[in-house]
Amino acid sequence: MDGKGSRGKGARGEREVVSRLIEMGVQAEKLSRSGYTGADIVVNGRLGEVKRQESMSKRDWDWLDQNQGVDFLFKRVNGKEWLVVMDLETFVKMLP
Repeated sequence: MDGKGSRGKGARGEREVVSRLIEMGVQAEKLSRSGYTGADIVVNGRLGEVKRQESMSKRDWDWLDQNQGVDFLFKRVNGKEWLVVMDLETFVKMLP
């Protein structure tokens, strides 16, 4: 996919996430940006990035599916900070 198509896919993903959050009663908005760096959205006053990709690590989703009662997965690669993987509904339930 070329740069323009990739940006369009990213913008559609941002709008989709913001719409879903608003439907769930969460304050969210897509940020307007010039250039392509920085946060994509604001959720309850916190900045967030949205990444829409063709594929993700299926193992992460399989692990969450197989471990009923587990709401999120912490991941880290050597030398980097921890990331948290969870579904959108769990994220919204954790908001104040």
